[in-house]
Amino acid sequence: MLKEFKDDDFENKIKNEDVSVIQFSANWCSPCKTLKPIMDKLSEEFNANFYYADVEDDAINTGSAQGIRGLPTIIIFKKGIEVERKVGGAPEGHMKEFLEKNISSIVKDTQISKTEITPEAPKEEVQATEITPEAPKEEVQATEVSSSETDNK
Repeated sequence: MLKEFKDDDFENKIKNEDVSVIQFSANWCSPCKTLKPIMDKLSEEFNANFYYADVEDDAINTGSAQGIRGLPTIIIFKKGIEVERKVGGAPEGHMKEFLEKNISSIVKDTQISKTEITPEAPKEEVQATEITPEAPKEEVQATEVSSSETDNK
């Protein structure tokens, strides 16, 4: 479900959520109106928080801070940092592909980082190896080369 976005939500929610998707729009924008039910439907399919931000109302400061130049603009955030954006309307299939590509990469990264810092992860055992003296090296015999032999080459 698309949640209504307000400027305060960026500090209070977006920066604290693993994955957030914001649709920046305006009431007068026809492609925005067409995209809204698509995003609402897709929000049910992904493990992320979806927001609808009206850049002329409650999201004017965030829209400006994010450099919104065209509508609709979809931005995917990870802990408040932009991961990817898509400007303009798109059919449901294209939007789903865009979300799958970017949200799945964030989720994988998050799962990897959580695994790396898990204290229950098994530690590798280190086995000591016996230190032995080096094997004797073969003797190399030097042969004398006369200066006349090197001049001929």
